Amino acid sequence: MFNLSDYLPQTDGWLPYWLLLTSSAGVYMAISNVLHPLHNRIIYTGKPEEVTPLSGRTCGIWTLTSAVVRLFCAYHISEKTIFDLAICTYVIALAHFGSEFLIYKTAKAGGGVISPLIVATTSLVWMSTQYDFYVKN
Repeated sequence: MFNLSDYLPQTDGWLPYWLLLTSSAGVYMAISNVLHPLHNRIIYTGKPEEVTPLSGRTCGIWTLTSAVVRLFCAYHISEKTIFDLAICTYVIALAHFGSEFLIYKTAKAGGGVISPLIVATTSLVWMSTQYDFYVKN
């Protein structure tokens, strides 16, 4: 019989499940961006004309790469290198979306840019505060 729990991360705490959730969302967004590259206009509402099919596909592949790193971390959360790489994906996301919102003005306040900022910030705080619990040196 199929048992879903056999395929979930086998470790203590909720952080691996959060990483699995954000990874799944990333895969969804990556596929959406590759299949519909102008989909990114929902994020970059400040200058939607700057969103091109190439930039949409590039964002999709970048998002997929981040999702894969987070997926690996969910299942290998006690490995320092993978944990550190996963943290880096959220730092990069926060820097990217934050700069598009605050510096380049390509994104306006709203769900398109606020959601990734909230996820990146929440993930960074959670991973930083739980680092010693999960990472075994």
